[in-house]
Amino acid sequence: MQVRRAALASGFHDTVLIKYLHDALGALQFIVRVTAGLATIAMPTIAADHIYPSITVVDGPQVVFEYSKQKCEDVDIPDAPLRAFRRYDGVIVAFASHYRNRRLIGKSLSDLKHDCHVSYEGREDPDPSTFNDRTWITATWTEDGRNIVGLGHNEYQAQRFPGRCRYKTYTECWYNAIVLLNSTDSGENFARVDVDRPMPLVAPPLKADAYQGRPSGYFGPSNIILSSGHYYTFIAQRGIDSSKTGRCLFRTRKLNSLTDWTFYDGHRFVPTSGNPYAGKYRHGFCEPVKGLRGVMGSVARIEGTNLFAAFTIDDRPGTAEGGAVEIAFSHDLINWNGNQVTLKLPPFWSSTLCRDGHKYNYVSVLDDHVQSMNFDSIGNEPLLFITRSGCNVTLDRDLVSFRLRLSAPATTPKS
Repeated sequence: MQVRRAALASGFHDTVLIKYLHDALGALQFIVRVTAGLATIAMPTIAADHIYPSITVVDGPQVVFEYSKQKCEDVDIPDAPLRAFRRYDGVIVAFASHYRNRRLIGKSLSDLKHDCHVSYEGREDPDPSTFNDRTWITATWTEDGRNIVGLGHNEYQAQRFPGRCRYKTYTECWYNAIVLLNSTDSGENFARVDVDRPMPLVAPPLKADAYQGRPSGYFGPSNIILSSGHYYTFIAQRGIDSSKTGRCLFRTRKLNSLTDWTFYDGHRFVPTSGNPYAGKYRHGFCEPVKGLRGVMGSVARIEGTNLFAAFTIDDRPGTAEGGAVEIAFSHDLINWNGNQVTLKLPPFWSSTLCRDGHKYNYVSVLDDHVQSMNFDSIGNEPLLFITRSGCNVTLDRDLVSFRLRLSAPATTPKS
């Protein structure tokens, strides 16, 4: 997600990679049956009379982080969807950062203040086998507000290292994996879980030089949500097999264990662990789920219901606005329905339109009125956070928020 001033060349959902990571979530509603520790999937028909909540914008935008006034250095930018958790003392810690990961801290989501301390930065190691070049914190989870698990979007940018790539551009030399991080001081500092022996949570089956010419690997975890004893996240798979491009559903019962993570392969959940540089690669390809339009920003359970809500952003060529933020609903994290437009605005990668002098990216929706330590649930009036830049997207980006209102449906959707 390296960012350049002359042209946007970075961010795991920025201009170039957006074309590669259009999310597709769930067209297959599933019933999970546990067999020998793995889930098998059965496909019931979808009820035709589902009615979902409606959503409107009631306030905003409010500036959360203003680049021109609050940056700690030039690359101190909001370059990922906002993730947040509550510390043991109730204070909120959030990340929406670049590869030098810095926190936002506040008593509420409406009162976040930017902190210049770097909580985590990869080593910019030229050896791809360490999976330790540049890393973005893209998901967090805590049970006690002191010990934090993090998922890291890890880029190996081979063009930066002499002799490591036969091409010259960022996107042609981009090799991506997901790494596991942890913090024992409430998110002030993070470290790699696999510090003694490099082991990504998930990586491509081949070494970095095998994929040169295109961005390849696993990208941009969503936030983490807890459901029925499993922790879930969505991770994009791209550039490995052309028939397997999209978002995949990952889960674990043990967040801090590299060997316990699994993904859905279209039939069951299978282990993800393996390192192509260690000669051990155990998994095949995950099966991208279908149903959502655009790039996923975040997902949350709607408080008091059995519904999940996913928020995405996508371009809309030929429309006056050029794009939109949408919400869609699911009972099972795979089958998504009831898509609604939340905000009409152009994403970073919109080629022709720019509304009111701005383009947008990295959407997430959180609610500090809900008593969730990890903000994996939302109530009736959550906040939508999104990064805003100019028509020619540069490092000059602000983080802004909008207040939303969810209205109950006329009838309750069937399970």
